[in-house]
Amino acid sequence: MPLLSNFGIYNRVPLNIFQCYNKQLLDDNINNNIRSIKDYNPEFNYFFFDELTDCKKFIFDNYPDYVYNAYNQLNSNEYKNDLWKYCILYKYGGIYIDTKFYCKYKLINFINNNYFASEYDYYYNKLLIFSDFIITKSENPIFLRAINNIINNIKNNHYGISDKYPTGSGLLGLIFSNNRLKSNLIYDGENIKYRNIIIMKKNKKINKNEYYKLLWLSKNIYKCQKLLTYISPSLIK
Repeated sequence: MPLLSNFGIYNRVPLNIFQCYNKQLLDDNINNNIRSIKDYNPEFNYFFFDELTDCKKFIFDNYPDYVYNAYNQLNSNEYKNDLWKYCILYKYGGIYIDTKFYCKYKLINFINNNYFASEYDYYYNKLLIFSDFIITKSENPIFLRAINNIINNIKNNHYGISDKYPTGSGLLGLIFSNNRLKSNLIYDGENIKYRNIIIMKKNKKINKNEYYKLLWLSKNIYKCQKLLTYISPSLIK
């Protein structure tokens, strides 16, 4: 299935902002980040999903059983959240922002195109496409491919070369590399930039649980694999 680099050139990004986190763990730092996003972007519809309940329900309500099964077979919320974000962005389009970032620039200036941020894995000499900040139109084939690849990784118990490859930045990076796609933003480990403009900035006071990395090292990110099949656009509810 070829991916078209000019996908969606005749329409704009929907004015949706999506975030998810465990509501029980929201603190002042994360709430301040969320407030900055809302304050900078009043034109957008803002949606917050509880990663323990809402994300799972969204996939159950909108996607076939095998996508829901795939979600449940991932042992970490970080990996589950990747699958959820691809699903919700494919269906609705908009902007996904991880809760560790606060806003520095109005996002209404970036609804003319799809925007992805590149980062670089110097250890493995690989391109990564940052999965924690994405701007996209709905039905972007990149996310259909990402959903399929996650399902395939679960079916084949495939882990990739680092913890970023089962569902996240490594998986997106492979899709971009294999299809010769280019990113238009840069993530430098602290800032997300468009040219020299800082769009989002990482809140250094937030230290998220990185248990998912230990699960990857111990080869324990998947539960018992059930029969999974590829998803196609016609099967989305």
